[in-house]
Amino acid sequence: MSRALWFRAFVGVLMVVFVALALAGCCRPCQCPECQVCPACPTIAATPPPQPTCMGGTYEEWIDLGGTRILFPNGAATLDAEARRLLDEAVATVRTRTDVLRVRVRGHTDSRGPDASNQALSQQRSDAVVQYLASLGIPATMLESTAMGSSQPLADESSASERELNRRVDFQVLVRRCRDMPVTPSSIR
Repeated sequence: MSRALWFRAFVGVLMVVFVALALAGCCRPCQCPECQVCPACPTIAATPPPQPTCMGGTYEEWIDLGGTRILFPNGAATLDAEARRLLDEAVATVRTRTDVLRVRVRGHTDSRGPDASNQALSQQRSDAVVQYLASLGIPATMLESTAMGSSQPLADESSASERELNRRVDFQVLVRRCRDMPVTPSSIR
């Protein structure tokens, strides 16, 4: 093997070793604040992006995301594959937004069963969603779990399909906006 070929092979191996070492060390907690590039690192993934500067000042407002709902089977608080897919999409959106300050997760039930049981079940549902969001790197300080019980139905409960709509978790987000920018629910989706 010629010296030039040997040298190129040596340099190539060194580059592979350096890249592998850099990637392997990226997610050690002591190095994450320095590297700022490791998307798999929970510290980097959970770090919210910087807030924009607003010339006219800012305000904060809770926005109801009425179209975003996670539905549950009767008496259950477990997340199915579809619920996890929707939550994965929500997390991807929250990570890219600089204006989302908090996410309020509200658990609901249908009206069948005692109020105390419905209140507890709705708390379990909202807690399950909050725990899943936190497991994906959304900081716990951004998450709020609220139990609504059967107090806010979406539909009357004359049929099974209407009761199903009331067994849900829905979302509100606290956003920070510039005073000269209008806020609509569609602008934060």
